Amino acid sequence: YNTTIYGLDDRYRGVKGGRRVLFISTQDLESFGYAAGDRVDLVSEWTTPDGSVEERRAEDFRLVPYPTPVGNVAAYYPETNPLIPLDHVARKSNTLYAVLVAGGAYVPIDPDQPSERIGYVVGTVAPVVVLTTAADVGVFAGSVRVVAVDGLDVSGWADSPVGDGERRAPLRPAHPGYVMFTSGSTGRPKG
Repeated sequence: YNTTIYGLDDRYRGVKGGRRVLFISTQDLESFGYAAGDRVDLVSEWTTPDGSVEERRAEDFRLVPYPTPVGNVAAYYPETNPLIPLDHVARKSNTLYAVLVAGGAYVPIDPDQPSERIGYVVGTVAPVVVLTTAADVGVFAGSVRVVAVDGLDVSGWADSPVGDGERRAPLRPAHPGYVMFTSGSTGRPKG
């Protein structure tokens, strides 16, 4: 969880006096033989470019029962930042950056949502192109131009910053950068 104000209390999740907590389902807590309030160290492993495995640690987290999905835990940032290498960026984050630099508006669409919802969002936004992975191309097929970013050959493109001369139009502060669709009170997505 990311919180705007880095206080020591989280009234929504019942945490008081500290942020070094790990939210865990009651079922997982019991299956691992822990009790609420036990302290654990968090460890992640990352494969480095040379193929070796790097261990990263965040120590002394208090276990807090919370209705997380079985097999999943949650914690606060920045307390768990040490678990992720500084140069690691999620594919989705790179896509957002690339869309914004190119002058587009980023509209996240979960390919696991019902096809009616996806169709409604795509129809409402009328995107020039949908960027996705090869595994999810079929979700959008026929409705709009789709590009699988994990199959792109970018070897012929420079890795220098994109300039206004390469965009359809210069970037302006009034241009949208991000549109998020929510279900709203009617159950119909609203963006």
